[in-house]
Amino acid sequence: MKPMLNKLSNWFYWWTHPLPKELHEFRQNVVLGNSEYTISPATIADASALFRVEQAAYAGGAPWPVEVFRNEISHARYRLYVMVCMPGTNTVIGYVGIAFRPGVKEAHVTNLAVDPIWQSRGIGRFLMIYAMTIAQQVNFQRMSLEVRKSNVRAQALYEELGFQKIRTKRAYYEDGEDGYDMAQILVGGFSSGIELS
Repeated sequence: MKPMLNKLSNWFYWWTHPLPKELHEFRQNVVLGNSEYTISPATIADASALFRVEQAAYAGGAPWPVEVFRNEISHARYRLYVMVCMPGTNTVIGYVGIAFRPGVKEAHVTNLAVDPIWQSRGIGRFLMIYAMTIAQQVNFQRMSLEVRKSNVRAQALYEELGFQKIRTKRAYYEDGEDGYDMAQILVGGFSSGIELS
């Protein structure tokens, strides 16, 4: 009975307190390194572009089919996907997905992907910091994610940003690889230097 009450409580919270409308309507230019990019929230029309980035980042495979991206983006009351695009062409080159869990005041990173051609330019780091900033500004106290045990590069980025390994998830991924749960407390100890308006 308690799990059902928790689901009902979460539904009621998001029905009465959706994510701020501004988070789904912004468009902003940012400079990373010497290059300018555009960031904006993804819409259902962008699902195929996010899928293409994911396929490129995962060497031809993708953990999620395009239908899952459409479904995730459609839950705008408690999900947010932020994408980085090339100005002018609006080609999506990276994105981060965030699921907000009100019952535990946790923002969970569902996906982070950057097209391999655009990696090592600070885009993934920027997207993570942006996600952390959004979570903190809507008063969420914790951020979590999962990462493959073999993805040492991503683990290093997350640890630099203050995430800690919480536990190992045995055979978490479809291919049987283990994953790590990683998390960070956002209250008081995190300052990104980014202000959202």
